[in-house]
Amino acid sequence: MGPRDALGSPAFSLYFFFILLSILQLDARLCLFTGLVAAAEYLIFAYVVIGPLEPEAQASFWRTPVFHFNRSLILFVAGLVAGLLAGQIKRQVEVSLRTVQDRDRAIRIFGQYVSPQIAEKLLHQPVELGGELRNVCVMFLDIRNFSSYAAGARPEAVMAYLNTLFDFMIDVVNEHQGIVNKFLGDGFMAVFGAPMEDAERCGHAVGASLEILERLDRLNAAGKIHPTRVGIGLHMGEAVTGNVGSAERKEYAIIGDVVNLASRLEQATKEFQAQLLISEAVRQSLDAAMPGIEDLGPLALKGQPNSARVFKVA
Repeated sequence: MGPRDALGSPAFSLYFFFILLSILQLDARLCLFTGLVAAAEYLIFAYVVIGPLEPEAQASFWRTPVFHFNRSLILFVAGLVAGLLAGQIKRQVEVSLRTVQDRDRAIRIFGQYVSPQIAEKLLHQPVELGGELRNVCVMFLDIRNFSSYAAGARPEAVMAYLNTLFDFMIDVVNEHQGIVNKFLGDGFMAVFGAPMEDAERCGHAVGASLEILERLDRLNAAGKIHPTRVGIGLHMGEAVTGNVGSAERKEYAIIGDVVNLASRLEQATKEFQAQLLISEAVRQSLDAAMPGIEDLGPLALKGQPNSARVFKVA
């Protein structure tokens, strides 16, 4: 096969093969450059082959003046199309990478304490983690007399005891659409209504609290744990929610008076020999016919400038 035959042979398609390979670099400019080089190389090769021919041979070989120019133009257009494809693929890859990064960020922020349902929502529904005002129901739970128990027990027994309690408590919170926001040594803070909106946040919080107390009673009755009581405080209100921390470590924070009052309610359970106290805001959001709720009236809680009406549920 001579040079003239090569110009018209299927070997011409090898140019397209190399242009397609350039797409793998996901660089539109490289694809365009590859197409431009292929077009220029073909034109130069055609000129070199045609140049030495006699006029009669040139006329028969170059039947149409623009024949080879059109073929080189096709190569350039192929490079242009390859560049467009490379750009589109690159954008799709970047979107996929951002999705994976968002998934990893959610896992880092919320750890292992998010229910599968909430995790699914976080990954498929846009959630603002940069800072926003949300109406949430905050739960504070404290294990009573833990310090005295821990002082006389072996370290491994203390950790096993805490893990036994927290294991089912976290599951209960998750099942009621809440998240455990942070551990507080012998207790934890949980939130309902953030980061995902929950119209039934108070009902879910009360339901989770009652189920925790019920399951704790069963464990106590079965003798599977050291005799244990807990105190739980619930309050609903607006809070600033979002990420706080450094570039290396961030935490999903709940900030506001709703947090302070919920904590004070949990502490007040000691004074009233109660296991579950709720605020008036939580009570008003519940079914009015809910039995067993005792109105303790307005109480002056430590750290609160105004008295708060408190209800005893258990």
